[in-house]
Amino acid sequence: MQKLVCLISSMFFLSSMSLFAYNFSSADGYFAKRENNPSAIASARSLYESGLSSTVKSEKVYAVEQLGKLAYYEGDLLTSSSESSKQAKIFEKCLNYVENINPASFGKSGAYYYWKATCLAMWGRAAGMFAAAGRLGELKEVMKSGLEFDSFYAGGGMHRVVAGVKLNASWLSGLQDREGALVHIDQAIAKGSTFFNAYVLKAEILRKLNRDDEALVVLEDAKRKLENLVRNNNLPEGYEVEARVFLQQIKAALR
Repeated sequence: MQKLVCLISSMFFLSSMSLFAYNFSSADGYFAKRENNPSAIASARSLYESGLSSTVKSEKVYAVEQLGKLAYYEGDLLTSSSESSKQAKIFEKCLNYVENINPASFGKSGAYYYWKATCLAMWGRAAGMFAAAGRLGELKEVMKSGLEFDSFYAGGGMHRVVAGVKLNASWLSGLQDREGALVHIDQAIAKGSTFFNAYVLKAEILRKLNRDDEALVVLEDAKRKLENLVRNNNLPEGYEVEARVFLQQIKAALR
């Protein structure tokens, strides 16, 4: 009888947990409407922020991932680099969100390292050399740990981050390494060929290395592949909006 009571109690507890699981449907609805839509972005962000309070690990990670995607889209793709203070604020918020899944209390996850490195690098670029210098060691450590823990997360995402930092790190002493950037972006493309910002970055790296003909081939090939995905309505799931921006970037780089 006691075992039966315990079993019923356990079933009720598990049922109660499912009842209190966070419902992301409204947040996801606004997220889907984010394209050139600051209002939808703000609504989605607010709802995902509420999801950070979930006690379910997978839900908390999902909330951080979606908040990271919003920060990247709004801060890097929608906001001009001339609005650096606005960009810095967006990515500083992203860094605060990521700490909700800090490995010290949450356990290691690809999401933590990728979004921490992404938002920290972009915050540093926007905040400027003097502000970024104080967090240089932190950026180096999170990139190193992310590559070691899960270099496949987000289609080789850590390799994309490292490549971008090594290319554009004139504001970070000792990190600029264009040949190293090329190695990492090739690894990123091998692990995530549908993340088309990697091709834009690879072309930029090649041009900095005075390999313009190769850069042109990379861009033309990416344009052909991406236009084919657009025609077939087969853009990468969850990154459809960003992919359309990348297509415009590729076209601009080919002019």
